[in-house]
Amino acid sequence: MADEDRFLDSETDQATEEVEVGRKVGFIPALVLKALKWAAIGIIVVLLVIIVAYLTVQIALQGRVPGQDLPPVSQQIAASTEIYQFYKNLQPLRGQTADNPPYIFTAEIHIAYEKGNNAMTTEINERDSQIHNLILKILGSKNASELNTNDFSLLERDITYSLNQIMRSGKIKAVFIQEMQTFPQ
Repeated sequence: MADEDRFLDSETDQATEEVEVGRKVGFIPALVLKALKWAAIGIIVVLLVIIVAYLTVQIALQGRVPGQDLPPVSQQIAASTEIYQFYKNLQPLRGQTADNPPYIFTAEIHIAYEKGNNAMTTEINERDSQIHNLILKILGSKNASELNTNDFSLLERDITYSLNQIMRSGKIKAVFIQEMQTFPQ
């Protein structure tokens, strides 16, 4: 019995001792076992991070329609299938808004009309100053908040309507605001 107790005590002493680096435990050295243990822990942590990130994105996107974040396309642009001729020689517009105190604005505008309509080309060239002045009045009647927008469709429609009131040889198809900036005075 005493021999058996000594044998059991020696087994428990060996089990509680930490395996030394460089010692072989079975077929694999202890250093390789420790490296494999840490590699497995690292892989498990990476997998957990990926799973949590995936679930977070799925919860955030729940109930959203694909393409919902895209900016709306102007109805003028979406509906236009014609190829237009453009008048791009209109001088840059500079003026003051209707705010109190007024803001200063600058704008660059292109005018689209029927391609090949030489009478319109001539009329637009002849009315260049009148067109410039009319657009300047329209923009000057707006507040800075109305000019500082990502969707110029309403403003472009107002300008197109006003310009068509003075045109005689055809209709302007669209007005495109290429650049619009406002600055406090």
